[in-house]
Amino acid sequence: MKTIELINAAIAAPSSHNTQPWQFRLADKAIELWADRTRALPVNDPYDRELTISCGAALLNLRVASAARGMAVATRLEHDHPDHLANVCLDEGEVEAALAGLETAISERFSTREAFLDHELPDTLPAELDAAIGREGARLHQVGDEDRSVLAELVAEGDRIQFSNASWRRELASWMHPGRDRDGLAMSPWVAPISRLVVRNFDMGNKVGQADEDLALNAPALVVISTADESQSSWLAAGQALERALLLAASAGVHAGYLNQPCQVEQLRGQLADRVCPGQFPQVMLRLGFAEAPAHRAPRREVKDVLLTYQDLLTQM
Repeated sequence: MKTIELINAAIAAPSSHNTQPWQFRLADKAIELWADRTRALPVNDPYDRELTISCGAALLNLRVASAARGMAVATRLEHDHPDHLANVCLDEGEVEAALAGLETAISERFSTREAFLDHELPDTLPAELDAAIGREGARLHQVGDEDRSVLAELVAEGDRIQFSNASWRRELASWMHPGRDRDGLAMSPWVAPISRLVVRNFDMGNKVGQADEDLALNAPALVVISTADESQSSWLAAGQALERALLLAASAGVHAGYLNQPCQVEQLRGQLADRVCPGQFPQVMLRLGFAEAPAHRAPRREVKDVLLTYQDLLTQM
């Protein structure tokens, strides 16, 4: 069934802490995208900005999978319910041919916390990423050498601020799951309890901040994705732009590591905007480069776990 294939592609999208905060409903000639706010991160993401960006990434994957199957679809943002984000209307609009070739990258894409290999990015990739992100209604800002050290320090300061917050640490620890689970920051069942204990009880901001600062300083490329305003539709656009860029990069063998701390900590976000995107709202900060594939990919829930029934919807109304 094609619609199940489309949703299977959608759930491979990235999300904060691998929370996978999306749900789908099969309607008449449409796939509805709903936010699952039971998977929100109220400390890390108090306005559900990153939750909505994650749903936008899933929406882009739906469009890519549709295009790869030669399906004409139209995407419509919805406003009838706070959790109903968008509909992908089947047999409407046009086939998005430019997206069709990205489908294989959905399974190839991964993010990493490790340092990148010492390889330069393909010469044409920055311009291709800039154009792809622009098509989704967002903007790409490539961080120059003159700004890199400043942004790296913002990342480190973000780590220190976040880890000093006991509520933030408890929230992070709650998503550190044994590898058998299908969401969260999966790890060995032997390591998970110890890691949760350490993260919950100890402020590691200085250590983590130094490590992240080094990653920012030494990455082949550091980029910021921004939008012109701050709204649910802009966050969805940022998510679609992010995933389109990630898939395009993965097609060239390039992968990403997230350095979103300056976007997440409110007092740092303005400094980030002033430095790299004045007048814009920074939504995502990434480092890009070549990386060794991880031994295990981040787990995903099954399609049956993210499908809404009519009865489910009634309970949300």
